[in-house]
Amino acid sequence: MLGWKRKCSIYQDFVQEGAEWLSVTFAYELMCGKDDLYDRQEKLIADYKAAGRKSEIESAIKELRRNFRAVTPKLPKDLCYLEGKYREQYLHDMRICQKFAYMNRVMIAQIICNHMGWGVDADMPDFCWYFISEFHDPVSKCDPLPERLPCCG
Repeated sequence: MLGWKRKCSIYQDFVQEGAEWLSVTFAYELMCGKDDLYDRQEKLIADYKAAGRKSEIESAIKELRRNFRAVTPKLPKDLCYLEGKYREQYLHDMRICQKFAYMNRVMIAQIICNHMGWGVDADMPDFCWYFISEFHDPVSKCDPLPERLPCCG
């Protein structure tokens, strides 16, 4: 699993560059062999911690990365996709982003309505929430394989 600091960085990239660019870039890196690098790095960290060699982890990771040799993927970068655990993690994180975006739109709608003097609170009619969420949520409507996400082809 990615750490919180890395996830926050990824979420910022979603806002700055868009989810499509990020997922395609990460998918491309994985197809170049970085998934194996990440797996070996996780194993190295676990082994070093178990052996009580925490102070050596950073230098061992640097050595592991220095020895990494990328392979050329069979697909062009724009056609690369996520598979397995990385696909599931991406979809999980995307759902979190969408839930946050939904709550943000609800708060914006409530603030606008209250400033208009309509006195709207959390009991806003269901049809209003339908319009707030209907056009902004491609992931949750497309289980199990969202059609509009490049990671799911």
